[in-house]
Amino acid sequence: MKSVLLLVTAVIIAAPGLRAKTNQDSASSAPPPALRAEPVQIPDEPLPAQPVPEGEIPVKARRTPTRALDFKGKIEKLDAEAGTFTVDGKAFVLSKHGKVYVDNVRKPLADLKVGNLVAVTYFEKTDGNQATQVIKGYPSKEKKKKKKK
Repeated sequence: MKSVLLLVTAVIIAAPGLRAKTNQDSASSAPPPALRAEPVQIPDEPLPAQPVPEGEIPVKARRTPTRALDFKGKIEKLDAEAGTFTVDGKAFVLSKHGKVYVDNVRKPLADLKVGNLVAVTYFEKTDGNQATQVIKGYPSKEKKKKKKK
């Protein structure tokens, strides 16, 4: 028992000295020559901006939102075979994974007719507005006003 107590006491006394020695060894060692970074020269003047040709929009301004947008209105034109339709002057292309709902039932685009009221969920893309969801028959403001009276 006495020998264990002496051993623990010796370790406690010697431990701070051992820690200081290992810290000194690691501080004195330098990184290998291959890992030393060379200073980089930064020019005092900023780089000149690239001119944008007339009539073109800079790339940053053409960036499209990543969130879906909503649009409501009446269908003016409809081409079910091509998957295109126009709602109140705004043209849409039904995406390949797009869905059309008529009376809460999934239907093909051909089931819609010109003059139907629709709500369209879409993304603005460079090649046109990509519709992801079209819902026929949303309550108009006129019907809501009639119900309140």
